[in-house]
Amino acid sequence: SMPLQQTPINSSPAVYLHPQQAQLLSFNENESVQVHQDGFHQVLPIKFDSSIPKGVVFIPASYEETSSLGN
Repeated sequence: SMPLQQTPINSSPAVYLHPQQAQLLSFNENESVQVHQDGFHQVLPIKFDSSIPKGVVFIPASYEETSSLGN
């Protein structure tokens, strides 16, 4: 079978949030934000996704850029 990175549901390393939530926070799509967690940080672009519930941020962990977040 093909690697998960090549499947149609593959996303890119980014901060995903609902467009209305982004608007409330004055974020623009593709704007860079710095994410901090447990002593690690990474700068990632913002991507809008209406399937993400309002009040939730999704950051895929399956990429080198995001693998240190959430450990």
